[in-house]
Amino acid sequence: MPSTFPLEAFATVYYLNASSQNMKYQRAKTSGNLTQLYLSGFPVFTGRKKGTSPDMPGLPSLKDGKVSGEICLSFGPVGRDMQYEFCICESWDSLSNTLVWGEIQYTTRSFKNYIKGFTAGQHIYFKVRARNKHGVSDWTDAVKWMVR
Repeated sequence: MPSTFPLEAFATVYYLNASSQNMKYQRAKTSGNLTQLYLSGFPVFTGRKKGTSPDMPGLPSLKDGKVSGEICLSFGPVGRDMQYEFCICESWDSLSNTLVWGEIQYTTRSFKNYIKGFTAGQHIYFKVRARNKHGVSDWTDAVKWMVR
């Protein structure tokens, strides 16, 4: 008997149900202790902040991409329905002793943002901030990476 329920939808429902059960188990196991909940690795929803700018994204990192000259940008998400701005610096101004940042780029993903067009051995810097309708967060500290 053929199924009219698409396999992708079934997999998504199964995954969401399993995730929900795991989170309920973790909450029961930790008795609401926030430290233990954070250590469990599951996202901890602490409530929405209405009418405020977003928090700063966490843990910015750069990794090698799938091919030479490509990098993978990732950082800790701030919340749902968030837009992120990031900048990449490829040069250093020796006169003013500062980084020369490129133009701001946008993404809605906090992980696996692949960027091409670099040369092997090049040093780059990366910073990110979150944006919502109430404003923008502070920029994260710049992270340095050598492209391979």
